[in-house]
Amino acid sequence: MPAAVLVLGALLASQQPGPQEIPVLKANLGDCSADFLVRVADGKPVYNATVHVRVRYGAFSVKRSDLEIGTNADGKARIEGLPNKARPLAYDIRKDNQKAAAEQNVALIDMHEESALVLSTFGAEPSRQLFLQLKPKENSNYPDGIEDNTHFSPAGAGVMAFVAIEAMKQVRLDLMKYLRH
Repeated sequence: MPAAVLVLGALLASQQPGPQEIPVLKANLGDCSADFLVRVADGKPVYNATVHVRVRYGAFSVKRSDLEIGTNADGKARIEGLPNKARPLAYDIRKDNQKAAAEQNVALIDMHEESALVLSTFGAEPSRQLFLQLKPKENSNYPDGIEDNTHFSPAGAGVMAFVAIEAMKQVRLDLMKYLRH
């Protein structure tokens, strides 16, 4: 796996846990835990499915840990030591763009996903302050005002720049040495 792709945790690859043995990954980020049960549509458990979990925590949820764990024969897995105030806890199967990035040995920072998580953390109404929302005569460029939910305000651009820099730190891009701290 390339050094630029950050994945904490590991699959229990060499062991095949039995029905009673649930694989456990310790994240060491807090006191909470999450239990996973993976089944196909007819209800049968999926053995050795890979559960990918993205945990966001800290101020503005900019700290992130990506975790992976495999399921046992009963389709079960457990992650312990999750932060008490993780928002949101997202879990799914990785997207193809992440696989392609790993195969090409390049870093992947999905700013669409990153910005969506920031906006969901803020909530619908509070996130409006991150966009270009101007009242009439508030700005000479927009004398009639504007309600633009596509382009960020200076404050919103600052938040997204901070999120991008944190993501670059997470994947340890060499580019970071050129940024002022």
